[in-house]
Amino acid sequence: MRAAYYVNGNGSATLTGAGQSLGLFEFAGVDLSDLTTYYKNVGQTNNVPITLRSVDTQSTSCAETTCDDTEQIIDMTQALGMAPGLSSLVVYIGTGALSGQTLDDAGIFNAMATASPLNAQLSCGWEWTPADSSTDDVYFEEFAAQGQNLFVDSGDDGNWSHAEFVWPADSVYITAVGGTS
Repeated sequence: MRAAYYVNGNGSATLTGAGQSLGLFEFAGVDLSDLTTYYKNVGQTNNVPITLRSVDTQSTSCAETTCDDTEQIIDMTQALGMAPGLSSLVVYIGTGALSGQTLDDAGIFNAMATASPLNAQLSCGWEWTPADSSTDDVYFEEFAAQGQNLFVDSGDDGNWSHAEFVWPADSVYITAVGGTS
């Protein structure tokens, strides 16, 4: 991953995320053995401490046979692949689409805004349609006031070409970055 962005090694030795703490927004738990398997299969080692933090009743574990933690593992491997020198990775887990419960986006964002210590960098690879999108704005504004940066995906499958609304990428208070096709 790093090689694709740091051609000929330019910046690869210095741009490691050293000293930064990253918080990931997730709607379901994760099986960390899947992350270990990934690193084993690619012949690499992860040295970043990972904390799984439930913000409500959602389990941090995804060990049951019916659990699909593909999104969570992709988010983790991409972040750790680009910033292998992070001081910590905190995965904020709340109830969501995979559990069939009411989405707890506000609970996850609140936990990110009130964590101690704060994660300066925040990332969300999920998209959803909230009942009232303005309810999240208070958290986005708080992130900015506290010096936190929230990066969200701009949507899968060319979302803006077939959707009028892609949340939270459509918020004016956050930074939307490349999605997938």
